Amino acid sequence: MTSRSRQAATQKMKFSVKYKIFERFYISSHIYSFRGYDVNKFYKVIWSSILQNWVVVSELSTSTKKKVSTSLWVGFSFCSCFASAADITCSYYNCYADGDITVSTSLNLNDRQHTGPDTILTIGNTSESEVNVVYGGELTTSLINVGKGGEGTLNIINGGGVNIFDSNYSYPLSVGNGYKGTVNVNGNGSFLNYNPSREINIGNSSPGYLNISDGGKFTASQSVVYVGGRGAGQGEVNVFGPNSVLDANSLYIGVWGNGKLEVTDSGVVNTSNFSMGYNNSGETIVSGAGSQLNITNSLNIVTTANINARGTLIINNGGKVTADTIALGNTDNFDKPSTGEAVLIIGGRDYANPLEAGTLDVDKILFRGLNSTLTLNQDNEFNLTSDLSSQGRFSNQTYNYGTINALNGYTVLSGDNSGYNGKLNIAPFASVTVSNQKNLGNATIANNGWLEIDTQTGWNFSNTMTGDGELAVNTGNNTFSFQNATNTAGFSGSLILEDTSFNLSGDNTAALTSALLRAGSGSKITVGTGIQNISRLLFEGGTVDFGKVTPGKTQSDSMIHVNNWVDLDYGGTVQVDVSGDVIADTVSRDVDTSLSLLEQDDENATIQLVSVSENSRGATGSGGNLQLQNPSGQLITDGVQHAVTQNGQKVAEGTYDYRLTSGVNNDGLYIGYGLTQLDLLTSGTDALELDANGKTGNAADMSARITGTGDLAFNSQKDETVSLSNQNNDYTGVTDIRGGNVLMNSDSALGQTSEIRLATDTRLDMNGHSQTAGKLNGTAGSVLNINGGNLTLTEGGVSAGILSGNGALNVSGGVLDITGGNSTFTARTTIAKDAVVRMNDVSGLGTGNISNAGTLSLTHASGSLGNNPII
Repeated sequence: MTSRSRQAATQKMKFSVKYKIFERFYISSHIYSFRGYDVNKFYKVIWSSILQNWVVVSELSTSTKKKVSTSLWVGFSFCSCFASAADITCSYYNCYADGDITVSTSLNLNDRQHTGPDTILTIGNTSESEVNVVYGGELTTSLINVGKGGEGTLNIINGGGVNIFDSNYSYPLSVGNGYKGTVNVNGNGSFLNYNPSREINIGNSSPGYLNISDGGKFTASQSVVYVGGRGAGQGEVNVFGPNSVLDANSLYIGVWGNGKLEVTDSGVVNTSNFSMGYNNSGETIVSGAGSQLNITNSLNIVTTANINARGTLIINNGGKVTADTIALGNTDNFDKPSTGEAVLIIGGRDYANPLEAGTLDVDKILFRGLNSTLTLNQDNEFNLTSDLSSQGRFSNQTYNYGTINALNGYTVLSGDNSGYNGKLNIAPFASVTVSNQKNLGNATIANNGWLEIDTQTGWNFSNTMTGDGELAVNTGNNTFSFQNATNTAGFSGSLILEDTSFNLSGDNTAALTSALLRAGSGSKITVGTGIQNISRLLFEGGTVDFGKVTPGKTQSDSMIHVNNWVDLDYGGTVQVDVSGDVIADTVSRDVDTSLSLLEQDDENATIQLVSVSENSRGATGSGGNLQLQNPSGQLITDGVQHAVTQNGQKVAEGTYDYRLTSGVNNDGLYIGYGLTQLDLLTSGTDALELDANGKTGNAADMSARITGTGDLAFNSQKDETVSLSNQNNDYTGVTDIRGGNVLMNSDSALGQTSEIRLATDTRLDMNGHSQTAGKLNGTAGSVLNINGGNLTLTEGGVSAGILSGNGALNVSGGVLDITGGNSTFTARTTIAKDAVVRMNDVSGLGTGNISNAGTLSLTHASGSLGNNPII
């Protein structure tokens, strides 16, 4: 071909751009004329080793119109120094792409002979360029630069493929080399195979992005991938969608520039080695069910002492990370720890809402830097099985590296953490559970939430602990103790004991100087000889053994003194050793029947077991929910019955016996002899009436159990209050509040009452407690204040008075008619399937939420509901 002919052919060939998708790129043409022949189609531009130049394979015909019959020609030779195919320009071993190009057939840029390195393809050389390798297209070369003198994009889509073969180049794939560069591998069958062992740079000196999606594959099994590469550019890799896979020998995120890796929506990343935060910031997010980051060896976060080195790994919403070891931070050969933030997050970030946890399949987590942090901010249960340890350069030294921040959710620590000497911070809405002492290691604990020890062995608590949270202990009826009281000097929270033995003496007592001791179900607390000083005491179903009582003494040999308060409301057991006639010789059984019934339950409070500091809150409750036993668990009793008469009629049967009481002054816990039970016998106008009679406190409280089928009436002066404090009340009659106020000081204080009646100018305050009743009958001018409690009405009723307070109102059956508005009522209302609530005012149920599975009706009412109904 002459030079003139070659020039003519070059001028006539203008390749069109077709099939602009991802992954594969086809080169095709329109019909052009050459030497009297028409060019029907260019099949391929190839290198001829015989002619030493580029050759076009095409169809030619002898007409300017396309013929049905054509011949395959190989022609249009070009010199080896220059070739033009659309906007791909090749000169020696350099090929440049500017503009938009589609490759839809095989295009091997290495298919020519020359000396020196193999072919380099630069996408975005001097202007913006997009190369699309689509279905049927396969592009092969030895080096690809994306985004150099202009923004560059390589789209490998719909089954297209790119091969980068062995070469001597330093960086055979570089994305973001001066301008923004993007590589997209999208769709099933789309692939980028990277054969060299040399490094890949994503975000070399400018922003670079690698997106692998919807089944695309990126394979670099011999190479390391730098995200945020050598030129300090910003790099980002996203792997998302089912069957989308990135395989690499090593992944480094945040090398000399900032780097980010996101694996979401069932994407998968496989690598042997993984590091984040070398000289800059790296972040990795693994989120969503099926999303995986699989690491054969270790995962390292912050690998140098560079102050700019930071790294964060976030696992949430079912994502999974697998590795042999995670190292948070680094210690150099001189035992100098890194200072950059190395953070592992389960769930949400520490300044965000909690998210569902992911899965962490890692044998060990090593805390090696000054700012090495594990954040637990999930909204569900997470079991951390990894072994945790604080490590430096030397194995024979102790290091205190590491901080674990439990911010939300329920976390189980089940690994061997005996080598962990860092911090464990438990926030108010977080719970951490351990079952073996090695799970806590030597952590310094700031407990403002819930720390639970759930084990079947004894436990000697040796950790330093501060905070105002709860330490809940269940040892399966084994012993719990504090090794050193000094370690808990800053703890002002609660020790909750269940199914656990605890000796209240020595270091155990001193450890509770500022804390609350809660005697929960199944617990056995043995009080040491002398006076044991603690901050607070709550009976909560457990047993407190005060030991021996000396005849004639008004204090037990083993006492508890509380600096703030003792709560007797929730029941439990008190044991004392009363061998012989100790109590009979000390506690009088004479009852002063001239006192009101409300005062007879606190009679003869004689032997003090718990004392309370002056000017403190004193005792809450009056002891009626506590049982008095001997060390063998037998009730201490010598009961008698007396008729209770009213207006000459027997209205109840009273039982008097040894009992526990907070005393007439509500100043502790005593053994006394007084009213323990009332059996109601009469109803209606003849019902037993209780009257505060101007008294307050225990003198106006009934702590004895109220039982029977009769009614219970209250008839105090206006604004005077009678309280009920026995949770074992089970009377079935009407609760008739005829005058004054009634205060509930325990759950079920109104027993199993069939009806609650409220007269004008009366008030019932539920005081945060729960009660079930048949129906409500509140007249105009009365007040029912749920006040944080929970009221269930099984037969509806009428509310013509005021409903107020927060909490819950449950209408489980019958018809409840509500008259008038209740603007101060904020409780949540639940209407069961067979229940009906009828109102004549849109604010009849106040402003609380309404959950309605039954019927809610409005009659003669106008306006809008201020509630948030759920129909």
